[in-house]
Amino acid sequence: VEQGKLDMNVSITKYLEADFPAFTHPITMNNLLTHTAGFEDIISGMVTYEAQKLEPLSKSIRKYVPRQVFKPGEIEAY
Repeated sequence: VEQGKLDMNVSITKYLEADFPAFTHPITMNNLLTHTAGFEDIISGMVTYEAQKLEPLSKSIRKYVPRQVFKPGEIEAY
């Protein structure tokens, strides 16, 4: 932010690959950092105690895309 490379209040799609899954409502980095992006709480399949089973984040986030069940900024969810 200080270097001007990131704007906390613009849609994160500006910083993601073109094929990244789209969401119903725009999400900002501020929403992500304050846990107010409107996502459902899911964890099933995403957690492991074995480091060798971890997937790269870019693959995992596409595999376990959370639904956006609230408008960003309304509800905190982890």
